[in-house]
Amino acid sequence: HRDLHSFPTRRSSDLLPDGAAWRIGSFCTGMGSEFLVLRVLQQKLQVHGIPFSYQPVFMAETAAAKREFLEQTWSDSCCRIFRSNIEVARGTPLPEVDIVFCGIVCKDVSPCTTTPKSERGDGETGVSLQGLFRYMRACPPTTLPKLLVLECVAALDWTRAANADGVRGTDFVGSTLAPWGYKGSWMKIGRASCRER
Repeated sequence: HRDLHSFPTRRSSDLLPDGAAWRIGSFCTGMGSEFLVLRVLQQKLQVHGIPFSYQPVFMAETAAAKREFLEQTWSDSCCRIFRSNIEVARGTPLPEVDIVFCGIVCKDVSPCTTTPKSERGDGETGVSLQGLFRYMRACPPTTLPKLLVLECVAALDWTRAANADGVRGTDFVGSTLAPWGYKGSWMKIGRASCRER
């Protein structure tokens, strides 16, 4: 993994809600695999007597078929489902969460693409990131998410021709989030391929 040294540290005591369920928000939700991971984590922690609960608050997905799946799967919850990342920031009231999962659309930065664009541009990657950033800007300081989990292809960390200034996409994301007080690191997972995470 590669540390993002530009991120100021947030206090660890700021992370845990007092016995409450973690409120979860998800950008570019896809099929909602992050919630399956949370369910497994909950089960494993319960085996060791560690209480852990979570409440899905919102999901954002542009693909109609995936959004329909999410609506059917979470129809019995109070979870709001948005049609895009940008739409979340326009929510009334603005949904407040403890943890945000954000899949960064890889279409424009993947080495598999034949039409690369900057993650700072108006392509699908840039628009997905701007949705997250707009949400962060809309949050009052006291309601910012306590934890962000971001995911993209490994190429986001490369020096790419689409970025004329040579700034890596991961550094751009880090420097954009830094004013809100986040600290983090990027880690590669999965097998080596053009879609390596």
